Order: sequence, then structure tokens, then C-alpha cells
Amino acid sequence: TDTDELLICEGKDKQFGVRLSAPPQEQVTAAVRLTKGDSDISVESGGSLIFTPSDWNVFRYVTLHAAEDNDTMDGQAALVIEANGLSSLNMAAKEHDSTDDTPPEIAISGISDGQVIVGTVVIVATITDDDGIIQLVRLYIDGTPIETSTSAIYKYEWNTTGVAPGQHKIKIVAYDMCGQPCEKEITVTVLGASLTNG
Repeated sequence: TDTDELLICEGKDKQFGVRLSAPPQEQVTAAVRLTKGDSDISVESGGSLIFTPSDWNVFRYVTLHAAEDNDTMDGQAALVIEANGLSSLNMAAKEHDSTDDTPPEIAISGISDGQVIVGTVVIVATITDDDGIIQLVRLYIDGTPIETSTSAIYKYEWNTTGVAPGQHKIKIVAYDMCGQPCEKEITVTVLGASLTNG
């Protein structure tokens, strides 16, 4: 699988990939099923996966669903992936309770709102969340997406050589594991190169 443990937000779906570790002699059908744990977690699609000798190493995707419930507990379930003649594989799925409505927070350092910039600066964004899991961080400059990351401490070296002089907006958008967004934007001024006589 492409992950050892799957985290699913309550009321949402989450996918994981499955492939074989070696080419089979003939077509293989693998079954994905829950063996124990929270009954709110279910296999939404991909419960039966077919692999052939020619595409055994291509991921097939399984979708799990975590139904909403009335408790405030993070449920867990165990899954097994098995096929005749092959070693089975066990993995865990964890439901994150939807009572967490707190989005992540972003702190930008290395550059500040209103700063005048010449040359290269390092933009540092520190993202914090009560779960400690950041799904995605994206940097925008003047509304254009520049780079994405999943790191809670994100760094980008911005070389302003060749950037038009004047004001520019830098925005960081971050999403926690349940997709709750947070964003922070600052405006900086880039100075162009000056020409002198002599």
C-alpha cells in the first residue's frame, strides 16, 4: 500500500493505493475488508481489486468512508487485503472526529508586511494545528500559485531579480487533515536595480 495508516475525517472519504510486490503468474483478485473496530468506517469502493501479470505494479485505489456519529471519539478499524496464494496485508484506519472545527494557524517570518526587498529573501511559513497534521501548504505571489508542500515549516527562497518593481502580495494558504483552510497575506515592495552614470 502507499500508506501504513489511513486518517479519515468524520463524514468524509479517503483513498489509499494497493499494488502487488511481484508479478503474478496469472490474474489475481484481491479483496479488501474490515476485520474489527469502528463500524462507522466502511469500504466505499475498491473492495475487489484485479491485477494481471502486465500491470501488477500499478496502484489500484480503495476508498474508505467514515460516517458521522454522535460521539466525540476518534474511532479506529483494522483492514486486511488478501488474495488466494498471496500473503495478506493488514493496515489500520483511524477516524478523526468532526467536532474539531479549528483551522490551522500561519505565522510568516523571514519577511514582513510592508517590507522593502532587494535581491533574494527567504519566506518562512510556520503552520500549527491542534492535530499536528498539515494536508497542504500553498504559496501564492500576486495570485499565482508558486509551490505546494505538506511541511509544517515551509520555506521558499524568492529571488526578486527580474521582478517588476513595486508592491507584490505574498499569500500562504494551509489546510489541515480535514481540509479546513487558513490563509495569511502580506504586501511587500520590491525595489528594481538602479542605473548610475560613470
